[in-house]
Amino acid sequence: MIKDILNNTIRAGLAEISLQDLKEPAPSSQAVQLTFTDYINCKKLSDRLRIECTREFSFEPECNFKLKITYFVEHFLKDKNLLDSFADASIEKEIMEDLEFYLQSNQGFAARLSLLAAQITSTFGGAPAVTPPIFPFSQEKTES
Repeated sequence: MIKDILNNTIRAGLAEISLQDLKEPAPSSQAVQLTFTDYINCKKLSDRLRIECTREFSFEPECNFKLKITYFVEHFLKDKNLLDSFADASIEKEIMEDLEFYLQSNQGFAARLSLLAAQITSTFGGAPAVTPPIFPFSQEKTES
């Protein structure tokens, strides 16, 4: 069990914010819908397990903007390289079975991410994109 090799020290923070301005929708185009997707990535590092939580916003059809916000939670290990014996699939499975612990949900990081998105999307008079202050995780995304 991964929890057994953790030293009860965590670090959390903002990893990335990316906003891309896109063209306005064509006046005769179909109705525009704002969507968002959540996913997590896990990274085994020599001294810690890093979990990145991302929320991406986009429009269908593509227009206006794309927004991506990622925060991370790092769980430090008792000793270096203890994660080497764990397969990536088993790490992901354990994290998904106990998201509350691994994402430190009691710290309100998902709510802060939701607030950031609303503040960014309301900049310069836009309507805020208000999303749930939790992570539904509709899919997992692997790094390319």
